Amino acid sequence: MYFTGNGFFNRSIRLYAKRHENCMLNDHGLFPDHLGGAKSLKAKDEQGVFDHLGLVYREPKDRDGFDAVVEKETNQVFVLDDVNKNEIMSEDKIARHSKWVD
Repeated sequence: MYFTGNGFFNRSIRLYAKRHENCMLNDHGLFPDHLGGAKSLKAKDEQGVFDHLGLVYREPKDRDGFDAVVEKETNQVFVLDDVNKNEIMSEDKIARHSKWVD
């Protein structure tokens, strides 16, 4: 699931996991921070990752921007403030100048 959306979606869902669920999402899995990243949460498929995070499941073709991260309980888009957007945008600038791009 890690690289199945555009860069803005990928960064937004990682930020959501970090800020709202106290988890780290990367290419190896979804890890609760309180375990120090030692053991990933079990998920049978991508739907399971969205479920763990409490998000509405999106097909890869619909993972197309900041506003594609929607909380299941409230059906509200995960709103990024300017600080969060700047953090994501600066990560995008760094990615364009490195070997690693998502």
